[in-house]
Amino acid sequence: ALALRLRRPEAALGAAAPSLVGVGLPVFCRMPPGAEWWPPEAPWRICQEGATFLVEAGATRRVLRCPSSQVACELLGRRSTPLARLRELLGPEDLASCGCDDKLVPGAAILALPPLVGVAAAGELQTEAGAPAVAALLDASGLVLLADGDILECYARRYGGC
Repeated sequence: ALALRLRRPEAALGAAAPSLVGVGLPVFCRMPPGAEWWPPEAPWRICQEGATFLVEAGATRRVLRCPSSQVACELLGRRSTPLARLRELLGPEDLASCGCDDKLVPGAAILALPPLVGVAAAGELQTEAGAPAVAALLDASGLVLLADGDILECYARRYGGC
């Protein structure tokens, strides 16, 4: 409701009216009706730029959480994972948040990767703040990661080189 309370900036006398080109973090994108690979009953997808933001903000529906770095490596390396293998890797409880326990509801999902752990200069283990997340499509065929290949490769390297 904050957006409803914002006022339009006033232009100085004789100056051109101010214009806003774009600002903010893209979170959702409406898929065009002609995108045959996307389910028409769920036309909104999650933008890669907003996936981590949504997880950090506390999103729980349609969020698949990787239990380990090894699972993250496999999912990142495959880009597309069949539903049966996804059930083996994540377990039935995690898939329940996406409606996979009864009848799968196809559409947008987020793959939340585990926190990254590194070694600090003093030699102690240190968990990196803000574990990464990847925008995805979940449907009857499985999980498809939507991030660019370079992003997936970068994440895979951070989880041990997969």
